[in-house]
Amino acid sequence: MVNSFGGNRVIDCRAATKSYASQPVLRGVDLVVEPGICALLGANSAGKSTLLRLLSGLEEPDSGSVSIGGLGFRDHGVEIRRNLGVLPEELGLFESLTIIENLMAIGPIYGLTRRETEARATSLLELPVIHEPGLIASMGSERLAD
Repeated sequence: MVNSFGGNRVIDCRAATKSYASQPVLRGVDLVVEPGICALLGANSAGKSTLLRLLSGLEEPDSGSVSIGGLGFRDHGVEIRRNLGVLPEELGLFESLTIIENLMAIGPIYGLTRRETEARATSLLELPVIHEPGLIASMGSERLAD
């Protein structure tokens, strides 16, 4: 396995298990994803969301291992999050905040300084797609900026 996002394995999940309240959700998941387009499909309650939480570092497996680009979240969480993007069906925006305020709240989670977060948020708001009619409403927030 090459130790970078440009390497041979983007995702390497080995024997990952996860349970909630003694109810197994993932049982020994083995998954290797190489660079390219990948989709995760499955029936309702198959464990897709749980697997994505493990792959994005939001939760740790009960057993087994998960690495992204050859790196584990325990030692390289900030580095991984700087290069990882996950777009869930529900964005989880804070309804009472503007888009810029939401971005400012999220930046530090990915190890960005306030200055880096401000710069990235400003550049994102300059993208023409942000101003498409109906986009903000479909993102769960109608407040672009005050």
